[in-house]
Amino acid sequence: MNILFKTILLFFILWTVPICGYALTISPPLIEFELDPGETVAKTIKVLNETSEPLKLFLSIEKFRAKGEEGQAEFFSAQEEEYIFYDWINIKKDPILLMPQERAE
Repeated sequence: MNILFKTILLFFILWTVPICGYALTISPPLIEFELDPGETVAKTIKVLNETSEPLKLFLSIEKFRAKGEEGQAEFFSAQEEEYIFYDWINIKKDPILLMPQERAE
């Protein structure tokens, strides 16, 4: 009887706990290009907030390499890099607020 009560109590506790998740679509997922010295290029990244809540996004540039059999991203700092490319790329530094189901570029 005591085990049944604990099981039912656990079920109701878990049932009432809100489950929170975020869904953000970024397109294109990968941007690759080659430039000659002095050339410039402008690319746009599109984002979609697929949640029912507003999302505040902060943009940054991070260098990473694939790690492990699953290809997990391993991020590393500018001190570990052979070539520093951050000075070549300009992004907006202001945060972006996306309302539910809103798209932005």
